[in-house]
Amino acid sequence: MESNRKIYFNMNESDISYVSQLFESYEGIGLLRTINTTTTHMCIYTNVWMVEKCLALMDNLVKKEGINIFNIHVEISSTVE
Repeated sequence: MESNRKIYFNMNESDISYVSQLFESYEGIGLLRTINTTTTHMCIYTNVWMVEKCLALMDNLVKKEGINIFNIHVEISSTVE
């Protein structure tokens, strides 16, 4: 079983810095990267044990902080670029 996961999503450009700093503060939960700055396509690199925590954090950002996170999908990966 592959243990790496990639969570792809889009968000508003104005929220990238805040969300990035938030994920950095949760050491070990996942690594946030911008895939495409024009389309604000983002990716969180995480593992099978933390993927649900990442998704829960993203859900809280949407519901409690009003951050627009959309087009979320999770992929199984054998590598982290």
